[in-house]
Amino acid sequence: MSYNGHLMRQITCLLVAAVCAGACNHSSDAVSNKVPGSSKASKPSLPAGWIEFKPANGTFSVYLPKQPQEQTQTLPSNLGVSGSLHMYAVDAKPTVYLVNDTVVSTQPPAGAGADEMMKGVESGFAGSTHTQVVSSKSEKIGGYQGRRMEFASKDLTFKGFTIVAGKHNFVIITGGATGKFDKENIDNFLASFEVLNPDAS
Repeated sequence: MSYNGHLMRQITCLLVAAVCAGACNHSSDAVSNKVPGSSKASKPSLPAGWIEFKPANGTFSVYLPKQPQEQTQTLPSNLGVSGSLHMYAVDAKPTVYLVNDTVVSTQPPAGAGADEMMKGVESGFAGSTHTQVVSSKSEKIGGYQGRRMEFASKDLTFKGFTIVAGKHNFVIITGGATGKFDKENIDNFLASFEVLNPDAS
């Protein structure tokens, strides 16, 4: 299995655990996760040779170097929450671009419950990639509650964010070998992500 394929499997496991734990344990916080008074940031220009990708259900849009590989996993029934996890990945060596969308049958938590869930995603990603969290900040992203994250080790560097929107928890991550990826493209990828339909299943 390739490095990126192995990474996708690790991210799948941590997202299932973090998102479902939040949805199951913080149902009392399940109120709107749209941040009042927030506005969308302007979208960057599409880089030459890139595409604007939208999944079949129209949940989000994002700029990618090429059409992503897609994978879907049904959440295990013993978690007490039904739903699915959808992964979209591009291996544009030496950089990997990943969008993960976990949608559950019940509204994920908002407020403190959502932030706790997102911190779980953060710590799980750091553990699975053997990196350290070097930056972590809770903020509104695209009008929704989110958390920006950066991870690093001697060999690997990643940056991205997670958002709770409707019944979806999005995790947008990019990176790869330390010092060997295009910062401008990474920033364009992250800035281009937009939630289009948080109510889609």
